[in-house]
Amino acid sequence: MIGAGARKILLFLSICITLCLFEDVVIGQDRIQDIKNKLTILSVDVAGLNQPVDLTASKLSIQEFLRNIANLNDLNLHIDPDIEGTITNNFTDVPASDILVFVCKEYDLEIDISGNIISIFRYLPPIEPLTIKPLNITYDSVSQFITIDLKKDSLFRVGKELAILSGVNIVVSPEVSDRLVSGYVQEAPLNDLLEEMGYANDLKISNKGDFYLIEDKAAKDIGTNQRGGQPGQKPAKGSGSFYFQAESENNIRIDAINTPIKDIVNDVSRSLGINYFVLDEITESTTVNLTNVSFEELLGNLLNGTNCTFIKDKDIYIIGERLTENLRITKIVQLVNRSVEKISESIPQTLVENVEIQEFPELNSLILCGSRLNIIEIESFIKDIDKVIPVIFIEVIIVSYQKGFTVSTGISAGLADAPVQTSGSVVPVDITLGSSTINSILAGFNGAGMVNLGRVSPNFYISLKALETEGVVKVRSTPKLSTLNGHEATMKIGNTEYYLEETSQIFANQTTTQEKIIQYKPVNADFTLTILPIVSGDDQITLAIKLDQSDFTGTKLTKAAPPDQVNRSFESLIRIRNEEMILLGGLDDKTYENSGSGVPVLSRIPIIRWFFSSRTKSKTEDKLNIFIKPTVIY
Repeated sequence: MIGAGARKILLFLSICITLCLFEDVVIGQDRIQDIKNKLTILSVDVAGLNQPVDLTASKLSIQEFLRNIANLNDLNLHIDPDIEGTITNNFTDVPASDILVFVCKEYDLEIDISGNIISIFRYLPPIEPLTIKPLNITYDSVSQFITIDLKKDSLFRVGKELAILSGVNIVVSPEVSDRLVSGYVQEAPLNDLLEEMGYANDLKISNKGDFYLIEDKAAKDIGTNQRGGQPGQKPAKGSGSFYFQAESENNIRIDAINTPIKDIVNDVSRSLGINYFVLDEITESTTVNLTNVSFEELLGNLLNGTNCTFIKDKDIYIIGERLTENLRITKIVQLVNRSVEKISESIPQTLVENVEIQEFPELNSLILCGSRLNIIEIESFIKDIDKVIPVIFIEVIIVSYQKGFTVSTGISAGLADAPVQTSGSVVPVDITLGSSTINSILAGFNGAGMVNLGRVSPNFYISLKALETEGVVKVRSTPKLSTLNGHEATMKIGNTEYYLEETSQIFANQTTTQEKIIQYKPVNADFTLTILPIVSGDDQITLAIKLDQSDFTGTKLTKAAPPDQVNRSFESLIRIRNEEMILLGGLDDKTYENSGSGVPVLSRIPIIRWFFSSRTKSKTEDKLNIFIKPTVIY
């Protein structure tokens, strides 16, 4: 029978629990209402919050689900990468704001708004400040009755206060000194009050003569099932000892020191009436201290680090070496966010011992066959690395600026193989005079009574040249690259020219013959850009950039020689923020040329030299600038 005091305590505890639950519900409702108010105010400027959404999700990650809503309704969403979980729902003609409120409510998320940007992150309940409230305990020194009204008060403080008021020594065991107790008892003797408080808070109250001892009720039976001595006794060397309390198959408490594993398994299983079968002898010993574990968890911890494992076949636990046929298992582990290709190379070698691993690309899965415990470790490792790999979208703008001018002046004369016709342009001056035109000019001088200059031969010609050319060429290209995080993206633009190569091969038989072999061999001039992006956790991107550029100079040593080339290259390692642009410049090429030909001595005399020589001056500038902008896409 439960006394009147105990019933009062139970009633008080039920009221306290109800009030706590009601308080949590009210806080949750206020938080959701605050989210609704924020979205309602923002919807005045962001029309996408009021637009309806038709979206079906089946085991879709929450992050991907929110991104789809943002793309459908043109919303600016920043999603905390720590948000995990999947969502399965069907939404038809539902405003985007209602869906955001629903997701925040169901998955404990919070919303913060900055301008038109909505940030979504995990909701962290506010931490109540630590305050030491006064204990509600009164003591009547005449009747020696005590009244308590406790609500989550420290047991150590309660025991100390009761000892001070009553003058009775009260000792609180260290393992329960931090426990919080609640209850209400009105005008009761100290002995009855302690018994009721112990009953309500699962405590053991012992009267030890002149003082009371308060300890954990669950500790009272320690040592009822024991092996190798009394609780707390140091075991003899090599003998081992252990103590356990087995209330059920799912609630076992054990403390073992240097004890053979087979003895622990034997005694605990016999105490619980569990069927087990040992295929191979277990020779190892262990030291372990476990509380509130199941029999399966106990076996897993005991056999961890040994050559043995176990499986459960119906109600029988089978224990033996990991490679034993009946203890091997086969499991398919499917990856969600990563490709199975080469994933087995990332698994630590210590985990794959005694486990056969095969890739199954059709299902993007790994087939694991071997020890159960090893497979559990591998599966846990794969789950940890199976994360969404960001894709880096790289925009490249290449601007090539070329500027140059050429000045050619002078007079040249000579004999051609055949008569040359007069041709060319007056502006700019680029005229070739044939013999007939020259003779006509000479005849004009002869007819004027001057010195007779004679005539020129039919194949004689004179070329007059005074040219200046200037040009600006600006080339712009905008390639776009995409690659996974940690993988290279390469762009290559090239030009190919060919040169002639002749070789002779002599065959010596009865007669000696020589064969000429002609080959046209290619020479490449390429622009190659290689970028290796690595995304950091703070929204920064590290770029390893390598650029190689080669151009033809337009000159050759001989007609049959390969074309001359100029090469430029550089490597750079930089770090920038997501969606920022950088400029790579300084790849400049400047060429100056001043050449001429003419009659010796006369071609160097001022003024006269213009009639006895031809000269060419040129200057070219080539500048290359590269703009790079990376964008992270999840």
